[in-house]
Amino acid sequence: MPVTTLKKSKFYGLQILRGISSLLVVLFHLTETIKGEGHGTFLNGIFKNSSSAVSIFFVLSGFIIYVSSKKLINSKSTGLFYAKRLIRIFPVYWFSISYVTLYLYFLKPSNLPDSFPEWIKTLILFPGHTMLNGVSWSLSYELFFYLLFGLLILNSKSKYFLFLLILLSLARCLSIIDIDFNYSNFIFSYGNILFSMGVITAIASEKIKIRNAKTSIFLFMASFVIYIYWDYLQADRTFLYDFLVGIFSCLFIITLLGAEPLFDNKIFRPLIVLGNISYSLYLIHLPILNFFVKKILPYNLPTSLEYFLFAILIGVIIFFSYLSYIFIEKPSVRFLNKMQDKSQNNIQLAK
Repeated sequence: MPVTTLKKSKFYGLQILRGISSLLVVLFHLTETIKGEGHGTFLNGIFKNSSSAVSIFFVLSGFIIYVSSKKLINSKSTGLFYAKRLIRIFPVYWFSISYVTLYLYFLKPSNLPDSFPEWIKTLILFPGHTMLNGVSWSLSYELFFYLLFGLLILNSKSKYFLFLLILLSLARCLSIIDIDFNYSNFIFSYGNILFSMGVITAIASEKIKIRNAKTSIFLFMASFVIYIYWDYLQADRTFLYDFLVGIFSCLFIITLLGAEPLFDNKIFRPLIVLGNISYSLYLIHLPILNFFVKKILPYNLPTSLEYFLFAILIGVIIFFSYLSYIFIEKPSVRFLNKMQDKSQNNIQLAK
């Protein structure tokens, strides 16, 4: 998910978590694609359930958006908030589907949107759009969260409506009530719960702090190892499963905040860079991975050589993600920072 650059607080730990989560999604898709193409089980299937990292993204987004935008609540600066979020989301997304569109146009035109309205839905990430990029469904939920948070910026009293929406979403996910109409699955989804868990964690983090950085990093590493092993053991994707991933995510955030003083060490720099490029990595990896495994990877190679090629593939994906970050994301971030500075000045003048 897209990252919000903060001037006052650099959450390097959360950047690292974002980078690791993106890499988990890459490894999940690599596992599934390799299995689907008959190449066996990648690393004994340890990442077979790692698509759960998307839930980590949702919790992170709730946390970051609240921390970065809480001063805007009730400021009525909704237009500015939405403009910043849309500019952050769409440039990389449109880039990611541009080369997929070109590829499908010549080789599989039947997989392209079949009408002008469908193209519009795909371009604006409308729920149920034709997914030219297999991860774009999650961006629709992200945009819905931005829409809801914008209501708080418009009027803080909308928190009562949002609280009701979260309660209904929870009741529906637990099968306590049945809500069934067009887009009800989307409007009352588990994503609402995960985003709200991120917001709650942001509020709680102002009071809950782990003072010892070394203890914090140890707790994070221990909980992350437990999460990976627990995730590997799961057989069914249920709401309880995603809710527990959300609990793990909240724990990751709290422990990484406590470990923040350690991340000035250069040893963490590669992981921070991975976090910086995580949104590009998330969006760009799947088309490259599919093309490589399905069209380029030779068959009947020794296992050791296949793993070597997979390592090269991940390196290539990271390289192109870095280029996307440099030439698409960073210019967008610079533009957003200018917008944020102007917004803060306007708020100060209003006071």
